[in-house]
Amino acid sequence: MDEPERSVTLTIPNEPRTLIGADLGRQTRESLRLDEIDQSAIHALVRIGTPVVTVSFVRGLIEPSVRALGYDEFLRKYEFEATPSVKTIVQSAARLAAAEKTAA
Repeated sequence: MDEPERSVTLTIPNEPRTLIGADLGRQTRESLRLDEIDQSAIHALVRIGTPVVTVSFVRGLIEPSVRALGYDEFLRKYEFEATPSVKTIVQSAARLAAAEKTAA
């Protein structure tokens, strides 16, 4: 019998109001321990409370996961709760990371 999938909710605070830059994305990734989640059977809901993020922040946050897991598995493992504009940026950054992985 398969074990039920575990899930975890990760919250990126509302402050600062704008999340800018790959360095901050990587720092946030580290504080949320996404590398550990990538290697586990955990499903993650990532809540992004701030209304404005840059593509560079999101790439710093998710690019290693997309490259490690592949695009489809990344989408199965991670769900994002955010404003529609932030979700669009997350989707674009994930597609870009997947395309770069394929091209490499």
